[in-house]
Amino acid sequence: MELSCNDHTNQRETKYFETISWHGPGYAANAQKNPRDVFDRLFGKPDPRMASLLDVVMEDARRLERSLGPSDRSKLGEFLDSVRSVEQKIQKAEKHAAKRHPNPMTRPTGMPEDRGEYIRVMVDLITIAFQQDLTRVATLVIDPERWDTPRMYHGVFDSPQNHHALTHTKGDEAKEKLQRIDEFHVSQFAYFLERMQAMSDSSGTLLDSSLLTYGSGMGNGQIHDYNDLPVITAGNLHGKVPTGIHHRFGGKKPVANLWLSQAQAAGIEVDNFADSSGTIDLRNSPAQESDDCRVRLLFAGSSSMYWNDLPDAVGQVVSKKVSGKEGCLATAELVGRSGDDIRVYLQPGFDNYQYGVKPGQTFLEKVQAEKFDFVTMMVFTRFIMETGPSLAESEHAQAVTTYCQAIRAADGEPVFYESGWGDAPFHEEGRKRILELAKQNNVTHFAPCSSAWARVAKERPDLKLQDPHDPVHPGNLGHFLNMACFYAALTQQSPVGQLPRTFPVWHHWGEKERAQRKTTLDEAFAKFEPNDYQRRLPKWMQAYASAGLTETLSEDDARYLETVAWEIWQETQRALTQVQED
Repeated sequence: MELSCNDHTNQRETKYFETISWHGPGYAANAQKNPRDVFDRLFGKPDPRMASLLDVVMEDARRLERSLGPSDRSKLGEFLDSVRSVEQKIQKAEKHAAKRHPNPMTRPTGMPEDRGEYIRVMVDLITIAFQQDLTRVATLVIDPERWDTPRMYHGVFDSPQNHHALTHTKGDEAKEKLQRIDEFHVSQFAYFLERMQAMSDSSGTLLDSSLLTYGSGMGNGQIHDYNDLPVITAGNLHGKVPTGIHHRFGGKKPVANLWLSQAQAAGIEVDNFADSSGTIDLRNSPAQESDDCRVRLLFAGSSSMYWNDLPDAVGQVVSKKVSGKEGCLATAELVGRSGDDIRVYLQPGFDNYQYGVKPGQTFLEKVQAEKFDFVTMMVFTRFIMETGPSLAESEHAQAVTTYCQAIRAADGEPVFYESGWGDAPFHEEGRKRILELAKQNNVTHFAPCSSAWARVAKERPDLKLQDPHDPVHPGNLGHFLNMACFYAALTQQSPVGQLPRTFPVWHHWGEKERAQRKTTLDEAFAKFEPNDYQRRLPKWMQAYASAGLTETLSEDDARYLETVAWEIWQETQRALTQVQED
């Protein structure tokens, strides 16, 4: 049984935006919206004319099938499957007609105007259909994926609200409204559970013998991101699915794995579903999953791109508002602006990366919020050696230790990352410092820059080194993240889905290769207009590709970094506003 509480009739792209049940590819199981029609379907008398019509359709389809080619025959087969589904529903309705209980509820007059009442009457119909065994599977769409007409949430707001628009609106007021809408929807799900729990079944309550799932197809509606989906299940299928467990699934598992696992738990013999990659254990909470040396970056800041021909992201945006130094101070504020923070004060363009460092509870909370699988700690060797540390050496060591403790508290593994060329004296001193800190904190994962990789591998065979050719080496992810940050800063738009997935990586090269690479890039850069990011990015990528210095980042990792870049841009704006006010 497929139901929907979308009372609008002129929804754009209705088939895809309000349908969550499908007979097969391209064949939607259209949902019923009017409670009165649902009631008549469940408790009305079967129409014999419909059965006669289906007989005619099936007879004509069989004659047509003999004259079709393989491809058309396959499409006709999918259509006939849909027809058979309708036929089976009619037969089941006829079977129940003779032994049907008296109508358990009053026939609805139509679609209620009150939003909560509308949802609850549909829930009542599903619950009764389950109780009387009129169906064993049902879906209910609370609202379509996208609808831009304001809707009245009775008892929640005094005026209609545009739910879709709120997900794309910045500010605390929009967040507070979204929270109230979420609470409203969850309260309707709670009503569903209460109704199911109140009804008896042969072996307990109706809820005990069922499995209900509540969720959405969006993890972050603002950027249309479908990662990290929060899903609630209730009921236990007679003990097959224990409750009271928080499952956290790492490794980018598709939600289709959940649907497949639920189907198998319900006794359906099926090996795959949609884009499923396997099943999940619904009985036990899994340990946090992560790949060895898989790196997710937590940092805030701006960057000076290779060969420094691209403008500094923060400096470009705020040049008419605050100085470059103030802009960099603002980025250092992003990781935390309150409490006991140890801060590294950055100067514009000191390196390819500019980070703010803050140990302590704020950082720990970020990691434990499961937003990051790994956290790369940038050790400020070059800045410390060239300009003198703004932190005392002991403070710097304590900051590193605090980071490592926080990462491990969240079941992560610290990865030390060294940035910069390895042939300068201050880099030699800085590398020694990094290796000392790694030993002091029992860090075994190390991501050196390309020029130092062989030397570190020889000196420290006990370390697990990440190859600079690896697309998820922190330096390579940093390059991609730089591009995403520039796109956000210079276009003031989200970079999600806007950047090429092929990007420059760190490679092992000698003096000759390095000189040739720089010449190739300089020639390409000379053709660009200095601030035309939209036009120069493809050329810039083409230059790297022609030098054989590119790799392809996975779609999931690229989307993740683009999302982080957009968050950095938004946080930067808030921090800069604070700097100006101060």
